[in-house]
Amino acid sequence: MVFRGVRRLYLRPDPSADLGVTGFELGAPRFDHANSEANMVLLEMSIVPLGQGESVSQYVARCVDLVDQSGLDYELHAMGTIVEGELGQVLQLMQQCIEEVAKLSSRVSCTAKIDYRQGVAGGLKSKVASVEHKLGRSVRR
Repeated sequence: MVFRGVRRLYLRPDPSADLGVTGFELGAPRFDHANSEANMVLLEMSIVPLGQGESVSQYVARCVDLVDQSGLDYELHAMGTIVEGELGQVLQLMQQCIEEVAKLSSRVSCTAKIDYRQGVAGGLKSKVASVEHKLGRSVRR
């Protein structure tokens, strides 16, 4: 099976890199972060304790409170939360959420997706608006 258009992501150690992820930098292509606008990313995360029963809403509520207090734009949905911010901000927030749930559970599961797109901000709203434009109508939310 061949995947066309899929690029490999190489991480290489670089303790001097200040890209929001300590100790690593992204492989080629290089991008001049110092001379660019802040790159906004979308992070979709779902953090749940394991072994705590069927309902996890009390744990989710603690995470959503942290997300809300962060001041970052976000959307809560039935299966997780999408947060928009700089890479370092959203990764730090995800870590805080994991650690908050870990205070109450000895095992925590986290599923995360990141959309890192250079030079683009406002993706939380614009991605949905783009699909609605192509459909020629609004969609249910």
